[in-house]
Amino acid sequence: MNRCTRFGATLALSTTTLFAPAAGHAALISSGSAEVRGTFLFDFEAGTDGVTPTSDIWWEQVDATTRQLTSTGNPSAWIALGAVPFASISESDLMGYAYGNTPIPGPPASNLLDVNGVFAVRTVEGNYAKAVITDYDPGVAGRAFYDMLLLRAVQRPGRARAHQLGAGGGGPGVAGGHLAPAANAITARPTLAVWPTPCQAVLASGSRGLTAPASNWRAAKAQAKRDASGPCGSLND
Repeated sequence: MNRCTRFGATLALSTTTLFAPAAGHAALISSGSAEVRGTFLFDFEAGTDGVTPTSDIWWEQVDATTRQLTSTGNPSAWIALGAVPFASISESDLMGYAYGNTPIPGPPASNLLDVNGVFAVRTVEGNYAKAVITDYDPGVAGRAFYDMLLLRAVQRPGRARAHQLGAGGGGPGVAGGHLAPAANAITARPTLAVWPTPCQAVLASGSRGLTAPASNWRAAKAQAKRDASGPCGSLND
């Protein structure tokens, strides 16, 4: 029996690197149609109007013909985007807008919040929402543009995710993957990988960047080299 194969299995070590939150992806946490009644506050995560500590916008009715989307007093911010395709707005777009607190005038004084008008909000809870106005209703006041009807989608910013390095081509962190160790790598820990023989463990450690305690690696390599007829017989020190 080839001495390089009779050991059954050899443990090698690969490295798992944890990346900062920027490596993650946003998650859709709330979506659907909603009604923002005139004079009411609105919470995008809940999809309801009313006074809450997490209300994001106020659909203020200044007088019979003047209205605006403005601040609730909570730390949210927004931006009017106009009549842009709602579905095409990505998570990257939402996170890249220059949000502010300047009131957005409503119709008929401005067309920024006309039907099919789109706006985005950075919510009190730190999420990102996009909304498109689908219609208006006269509401209890019987006034044009009093109640706003909209379609909304709320996304949570990406979170940190773990990526395994060195366990094979094409995975994150290796050639052909999506990420590589960089300044945002914050910690690392070993995980076990099983190789069928000592020589395969040695070969893998040289070709795939695996790491292991020096004593274990040297012992496996020495054992493999003693089998001159095996696939590890030509390994150099």
